[in-house]
Amino acid sequence: MTRIHKPGSLGTAVAVLLFLAVCAYLGAGLLGGLRPGTPAVQVRRVQLTRSAELKGLVLRRERALCAQGELLTEDGRRVAAGAPLVRTEEGTLTAKAPGLFCADLDGLEGLDPKRLKDLSVPELRELLETEPQVPGQALGRLVSGWDWYYAALAPAGTAPEEGSVCRLRFPGLEELPARLVSRRETGEEEALVFRLTRGGREALSLRKTGAELILEELSGLELPEEAVFQEDGRDYVTILSAGEAKKTAVEIIDREKGRCIAAASRQAEGLREGCRVLLG
Repeated sequence: MTRIHKPGSLGTAVAVLLFLAVCAYLGAGLLGGLRPGTPAVQVRRVQLTRSAELKGLVLRRERALCAQGELLTEDGRRVAAGAPLVRTEEGTLTAKAPGLFCADLDGLEGLDPKRLKDLSVPELRELLETEPQVPGQALGRLVSGWDWYYAALAPAGTAPEEGSVCRLRFPGLEELPARLVSRRETGEEEALVFRLTRGGREALSLRKTGAELILEELSGLELPEEAVFQEDGRDYVTILSAGEAKKTAVEIIDREKGRCIAAASRQAEGLREGCRVLLG
């Protein structure tokens, strides 16, 4: 028997196949526990930083260069010991030690870093309240040594153990390593003293300044709080894959502000970046 295909019959067949495929997909989702219309979100990797805000004072080995005469060096120039600095009527002033000449000064160049040893909270408050007094005939300052110190107030219990290597972030500077050399607690506050050896020319402008003490950094997968549920004391999410909803155990490493941070799984079927998880 000869079959005649009428116009449109092929399109009808395709439509039927598509309908069956959709039914199969929805059926698989229902079998996997997926309710039609259940919202889902894509998992993304995030970096979480915990930090403490500090308020403090930078001290370094430096002195104001005060004289009346002709300046013989330039701003930002390194000078050797014995190098001429100022020509006066009485003679030429020379550098007693190698250092870096800076034309800017704020009147606090006389603060000796030795004062920071075993610094207490009241003593640090006194330093922070010190009013700058730029000496007369000041031409600039000479900074000797590349290590410098940051003394700061913080809530008690903020910092790690004395001697620990920490990370500080100052305004306008990249993150810098620092060693906590002193920690003295008084009531609800503690006085912290950090020693730094990096920072370059930019750090020379720091004096009374805030800083951010990096306490912890976590890398993980961000999840909405409503995507995480518990059973038998363990945390789970529901991962959506190929139309199937699968309950998957997760390790929550942090919770805050309506979101959870989960560790990425090493298993092929575990929670990974790019997965879609169901809400509710």
